[in-house]
Amino acid sequence: MVACSSADLEQLTCWPLQLLSEHSSGGVKGFVMRNADKHKELHKLYNPKSRLAEFDNADWRFLINTGANIARAFAVVHKNGHVIGDVNHSSVMVAGDTTVRLIDCDSFQISLQGQTFECVVAEPLHTPPELQGKGLEGKLRTPNHDNFGLAVLIFELMAMGRHPFAGAALVPGEVAIERKIASHMFAYGPGATARQMKQPPHTISLDAMSPKIASMFEGAFLEAGRTIRPTALEWASALSDLLLNLRQCSYIESHYYHDNSASCPWCAIEQSVGISLFGVGLGIRASRSAFDLTKVWATIVRVAPPSPPPFPTYSPLPVAMPASTYRTIGNRRRGFAASGVIVGLLVASSVFIDPSFICPGLFFAWLAWLLISQQGAAGLVVAKADAEASFRSAKAEFDSLRSRWQSTASLDVFEATLADLNKKKRDYEDIDARRQREFDALEAALHERQLTRFLETFRILPGVITGIGYERCGTLGYYGIETAADITSQSVLNVPGFGVFLTDKLLDWKRSVLSKFAFDPSAGTDPRDLQKLDADIEALRGGLVRDLLSGADRLRQISSSIESSASALLPAAHDAVRRLAQADADMRCL
Repeated sequence: MVACSSADLEQLTCWPLQLLSEHSSGGVKGFVMRNADKHKELHKLYNPKSRLAEFDNADWRFLINTGANIARAFAVVHKNGHVIGDVNHSSVMVAGDTTVRLIDCDSFQISLQGQTFECVVAEPLHTPPELQGKGLEGKLRTPNHDNFGLAVLIFELMAMGRHPFAGAALVPGEVAIERKIASHMFAYGPGATARQMKQPPHTISLDAMSPKIASMFEGAFLEAGRTIRPTALEWASALSDLLLNLRQCSYIESHYYHDNSASCPWCAIEQSVGISLFGVGLGIRASRSAFDLTKVWATIVRVAPPSPPPFPTYSPLPVAMPASTYRTIGNRRRGFAASGVIVGLLVASSVFIDPSFICPGLFFAWLAWLLISQQGAAGLVVAKADAEASFRSAKAEFDSLRSRWQSTASLDVFEATLADLNKKKRDYEDIDARRQREFDALEAALHERQLTRFLETFRILPGVITGIGYERCGTLGYYGIETAADITSQSVLNVPGFGVFLTDKLLDWKRSVLSKFAFDPSAGTDPRDLQKLDADIEALRGGLVRDLLSGADRLRQISSSIESSASALLPAAHDAVRRLAQADADMRCL
């Protein structure tokens, strides 16, 4: 390695520079390499909690630029004919200016003068699908293998430490991340469901990273990557281009996102997870300047409410006014009853004339009435079924139109919007007092907050805790358990595959960490807590300002929409009322 050193390798890696030899015998005793003491492990940058402590000025631009520099370092190794092989987050060191150095170079696959020294180790979570579970003895590694691990590192940087395959598998049982990698079960993008995967909650979408970057991640992680994945130089170029197409958030100055996104994804994620993702001291945008609440509210209350006509009232028609078909059947039914009365009168008169006629008379009267009534019975049943169906249809149409009228053409919509704006006005007036209340709560919880910050500095890493390797670390991370601060008995037991034994191991580790904590009452409130408080307050203030400024226009649009909807629905409403009244009359007729 000393023999094949080069200026670019020395600049971007901790490459062996010179041999240390025994003065008398010349025997090799060691070697000299650069000291990366101004650099920190990559995972301290991409993990949000440790990033706030270790890289307090890092925003998404910082992470993207770091990814581009890592790609450049990979490209230099490949250009010199070597392969990194054992790609992992511990072998990349990052400085405060986004420059990087690759360490553990003694595990690289080195080629020199026709001879290749193999890399026979691999970290599973950064190993490509074609090498998962395979023996590496005698296996020549290629830059395309490295390119998978590089894409994982870049994804972890851009997605706040999330592994690209650490989503929830939509299949029964627990699926190890190594198996997901081998099966190309990438958890992000529109095809994730087809790959039996679900993106983790509170994470940035693939599209929000930019269409080009999304396409490159798919090229690195899906089946096509077995042949050729995006190269290190392609990643460096694409990430540099991405930096030129970022937009700064309107409310939080430390938020940058791709300019094709309709809104800031980081604001939404921070609200969901309750932590700041980016650095202290980057500030917030004051949204109160040039905003006069009194004038804005006066504009809102001057908007005239709409005056839609009332929804037509349903009044039943008299039974004497059924449809002609049903009126004929109804008249026939009444005729059957009249026939029975007439026959009864005839029988009664016969009895007065000849009392012996009463029994056969009654029988023949009943038989005659039965024959007459049967003639119309079948038709009556069919008519009643038709009338009931017509009534149900008319009632459903009437109810549907009334519901649409209530939601789009009634004054309720306007009044509800005005009430919502009035609540936002009160919230805006109270916002400074709210900030003070939340600051007082932080002061009261000083011991608890110090303890939480202390625990957050202890990250759960593979091999630190008995039984917790790479796979289980990934599973814990998916469920939001990344540091000692996240460990509780219930939170761990809720993770699939973590029973009492592993839960006790994690709790024991947390207790050992707790024993090192010392409360410092003079330290005051953590600047990160203050920064998050101010960021939350300004994000809330900005949202209220935005909604109040657009309130008058919104009310005018709603007023116009209500009157338009009422005008469009009124003819159909009158027709529906007429049909329902007619169907009701037909039912009562029968």
